[in-house]
Amino acid sequence: MSKGKDIRGELKVRPNVELQDYSGPFKTDLRFTDFSRVALAKIYMHTCEYMLTIMEYYQTWVVGKLGMDAMIQMLNDVWGNEEFLQKIMASKKEFIGISGNDIEALAKDFQMDATALPYRYYECTHEMPFKDRFIYTFRRCRGVDVLEPIDEELLGKTCRATCPPAITATARAYNPNIEVKILKIPPRTQKMKDDGICCQWEFTYKSKKSK
Repeated sequence: MSKGKDIRGELKVRPNVELQDYSGPFKTDLRFTDFSRVALAKIYMHTCEYMLTIMEYYQTWVVGKLGMDAMIQMLNDVWGNEEFLQKIMASKKEFIGISGNDIEALAKDFQMDATALPYRYYECTHEMPFKDRFIYTFRRCRGVDVLEPIDEELLGKTCRATCPPAITATARAYNPNIEVKILKIPPRTQKMKDDGICCQWEFTYKSKKSK
């Protein structure tokens, strides 16, 4: 190890080192590749909880200082910002290898998105029954868990004001010819609750007539 050098991101693999977690002794020469595949999956899922905790505190601050409408506007302005989305797409291309501008690339994007990973806050299914059709279903959602027991009307207002613009902007950042259809969205019907669906989205290509 070179003294004073940050080697955590080096992609060299030490065959005899496979950490299941970081409960053992401190390693001055730690590399992320020292962790097992299972440990790395857990670490990646942790990023979702870490990011959401930060985002929730920012949102709480905005609501307390400026009100709910300002918070919703903030989310729209950020998640609907093309420059912001392009930077995220470039990062996913570099680190995950997601490239292209078709529906399959979009499906991969949502599948790997760090703001909706499984375990504690989200459960999503990603289905492509056909090459030109993608169904994205949230079966558990942090927003639903927090707001539905308190105020279903507020949940519906928040979801409809923030999710459609953000999801549509993401789809169109990949391809302006991708059409987004909301199949289900809060406030949830009893059938949605029984089926375990928070919201559901369909992505297809626009027909020539709708262009």
